[in-house]
Amino acid sequence: MTTTKTNATLLVLAGGLGSRYKGKKQVDPMGPSGECLMEYSIYDAKNAGFDQLVLIINDYFNQETKDHFQAIADKVGIKLDFVIQALDSLLPEKHKNRLENRVKPWGTGHAILTAKDVIKNPFVVINADDYYNRKAFEKAYQLINSGQINEHQYGMVAYPLSATLSDNGSVSRGVCTIESGLLKKVVEHTNISEENGKIIHTDDAGNKTELAPDTQVSMNFWILDTSVFQVLETEFDQFLTNLSSEKAELFIPFVIDDMIHNEGLKVVVESSQDKWFGVTYPEDKDFVIKSVQEMVDNGYYPASLW
Repeated sequence: MTTTKTNATLLVLAGGLGSRYKGKKQVDPMGPSGECLMEYSIYDAKNAGFDQLVLIINDYFNQETKDHFQAIADKVGIKLDFVIQALDSLLPEKHKNRLENRVKPWGTGHAILTAKDVIKNPFVVINADDYYNRKAFEKAYQLINSGQINEHQYGMVAYPLSATLSDNGSVSRGVCTIESGLLKKVVEHTNISEENGKIIHTDDAGNKTELAPDTQVSMNFWILDTSVFQVLETEFDQFLTNLSSEKAELFIPFVIDDMIHNEGLKVVVESSQDKWFGVTYPEDKDFVIKSVQEMVDNGYYPASLW
């Protein structure tokens, strides 16, 4: 009996400015053989069954770095596409005036939209500077391969809030409301930090709210269908029309939340209890390097991925 294998794409968001990190954290070496963090995600995704890799990049991705990832893709037999997220990428003509004084990218929603011409099958979205664990990719591929990801149902992998904090400053997280395994609401919370043993969210007005350690949060591990691109085009246009700040961004959780409430979208949630870590601040790097080395020492990854 022949088992049918579904094509699946890994979309890596590697084009952010990393203002708090103050460096090129997406390609900083973290592994014992010089691997950057997203190489572990690429390794895990390929082993789980993904056969296309799309890297959303910006100008810091020089030719040497591109050649490095192309060599990896050629070696493991995975299709690779580079997509540049520029400020004017897919920007409607009527909104060209919005480019004045704009430095910051338009956000994760726009980043995903820029890949619409190269992705033709269900896909996973991840951040380049987060480590998600291989089981997340295995769960995602199972959902895709079993036909559960379509225009009516997407997916995500959620993590407990307590496992996603940084010791070196506040973080932003998409706080999830989940009922019967389905995402009911996701609200982006900026400025979450630990204070006196408690997890506190401080809003723009300075009001503080305590959050439970086991609160499920989005780390931008989304499992999407290509139908999202049409929605993103509409949402990006509306975002630009209503733009009120030069730093405002179109976050993908906002778009998903809107689809849940206005279009009846279902989002299946896979809750992960596995190790997560990421690089938000320069001081996070030592912890990440140590964590990767521990997994190599325990045989979870080879000393050299490629």
